[in-house]
Amino acid sequence: SLLAMQSAASADSTKSYDEQYPGTAVQRMLAIRDRVRSLNSDATNLNGDWENVRRNILWAGGLKDLPNAAPGAGYTGHSFNDFNHCDLTAMLGEYSTAENRGRVAGIHQSNQLGAGIR
Repeated sequence: SLLAMQSAASADSTKSYDEQYPGTAVQRMLAIRDRVRSLNSDATNLNGDWENVRRNILWAGGLKDLPNAAPGAGYTGHSFNDFNHCDLTAMLGEYSTAENRGRVAGIHQSNQLGAGIR
């Protein structure tokens, strides 16, 4: 739960974890929330040209805009541009090489996220 995550983060800032979602990078998630709160709906943040809005969302998520990187090597040009690339998840590095293996329908079996997360 959110309360459990916040409590875990408050109790130990170096080893925060979420028991329900153990792959969550809690400290990273809390920093993302702070950056999201700093965005506003003026023309420079969340309105206007979609590419600028998309870059602001990437920034809030702690991600670099890497539209020219190869897919699988940190490419972010597709982020938030379709039904499949619409989430922003704070994932611990040790989970970044986990594979789908058919657990989520419509997602490639081997969807490596490691390079994009690092």
